[in-house]
Amino acid sequence: MHWANKAGRKLVNAGAGRWQARVDKQPATQLMSRMPLHSAGLFKHLPLNWQPWQRIGHWPNTAQERSSVTYTWKLPTAAKGSERMEVMLLGNRDFALQGAKLISRQSRCLSSRCSKDKQVARLLLIDLNKGVKQLSFTTAPLSGSLRDALYEGESRHLALVEKRPHWLAASGRPKDWEPAEVTLNDRNGTPLWRKKEITRRAATAGLGSLVGVSRGQESSLTGMLARRGSTRSGAC
Repeated sequence: MHWANKAGRKLVNAGAGRWQARVDKQPATQLMSRMPLHSAGLFKHLPLNWQPWQRIGHWPNTAQERSSVTYTWKLPTAAKGSERMEVMLLGNRDFALQGAKLISRQSRCLSSRCSKDKQVARLLLIDLNKGVKQLSFTTAPLSGSLRDALYEGESRHLALVEKRPHWLAASGRPKDWEPAEVTLNDRNGTPLWRKKEITRRAATAGLGSLVGVSRGQESSLTGMLARRGSTRSGAC
């Protein structure tokens, strides 16, 4: 799940409150923001001002193929009814929404060619209901070929040889490969990324999705530059 305030409407405080997740009735104790690189194909335009992804990093042992997933956000104060959000929700086509009114929905695929059998996400436009203190979305996780398409290429260092998995050396990377240290400035010399994190000025300007909100955001500009890598003998 991924979300942003809709321009021109009252802002939802991204720093207040906290997202929680449940799989069926079991709490998911670990949420993470790192997503497969193919998730960038869900957006037709650069997703500026979007908050980090919320994704279940550790599934309960009781989870099954048909389990339901619920994301819940407890607002710090009751909604005034004028707040509008955009939400990118990955999962089954069927979903339930509580605490808000659905204004519009668009189906999204991992590429611009989007047929019904390749839809993996919904782009939702919602208005929070006046007085609510909790917002929740319930859906089912991706399964089968749709899940495989999202993660395609994420484990290409594995090969199945005689029905057993074998590790393969990463092509073109020496054994002592490490991510490159990245420093970014704008054309005027203003720092955008320093010391493995986005600068306050860049974050305030809404450049998080472009520059990167964390070092592990591989789809960001700094993430792509860091993948050039370095070795102990110097930069590549």
